[in-house]
This record gives sequence, structure tokens and C-alpha cells, in this order.
Amino acid sequence: DFCHLAADAYAAELLSTRAVEDLVSSYNVLAAVVKRAANLLEPALVIITQANLAAIGVSTTLIFDPTHPLNFVDKVTILWVLCWVVLTTLLFRQAAAVNAKLDRLPALLSAVNFGKQVDFEKWYVVANMGVHACGLTVF
Repeated sequence: DFCHLAADAYAAELLSTRAVEDLVSSYNVLAAVVKRAANLLEPALVIITQANLAAIGVSTTLIFDPTHPLNFVDKVTILWVLCWVVLTTLLFRQAAAVNAKLDRLPALLSAVNFGKQVDFEKWYVVANMGVHACGLTVF
């Protein structure tokens, strides 16, 4: 939610400002904060993904084992794994939504008219956004 709010705050600043040069420093701060958040979240997301794969493997062996009938504990385990996968999917969906919002910022700035027919300062800021693209990345 913080990254959503930070992107929204930058978009509001972008639409309300008349000094294009000030947008560079605030975008660089936004990019640094989002990259720091991504670096903090990355180990947790990798662990969650690996745990999901292990849980899916256990559930698959429970479901497809013909010699072992499903009992109540097995069914609860499968239900728990399904909930875990759904929650992880929602988590990655939120990260993708933040990335989509951040990816639209250069286009938003390009669409804003600052009263000049040829606006080199705006081009500079948009190019800076392209070079210093920010987003929640997991490697």
C-alpha cells in the first residue's frame, strides 16, 4: 500500500507542479524508496514462492497417491495449500499493480502541457524516468 500511495502522491505532484525541474529529484526519491522496498521484500517473496512449490508437491502426492485414501487431515492440508497459493497470487498481483502504476508515470508526464510547444525540460524528466525506471522487481 505504501508504494501505491507514493506513486499516487508523485502523480498528484506531477499534475499540480509548474516547475518541471523539481520533478527529477522527487522521482529519484520515489525510485530509491521503491527499490529499497523491493530489496527488503525480495528474500521473503523467494521464500514464499519456494514454500508454495514444496506445499504443492506435498498436496500433489496426497491427491494422486492411489494407495493412500484421503482422510480429514489430508483434505485440510490441501485446503491450506490452496489458501496459501491464493494469498501468494494476491501478493504478486499487488506488486504487479504497483509496477503498472509506476510504468505509467512517464506517459502521464508526457501528456501534461506546461505551456510550451517544445518542452525540453519535460523531455529531460521523461528520459530520466526511463533511465531510472523504478518498480518492485524480484530476481
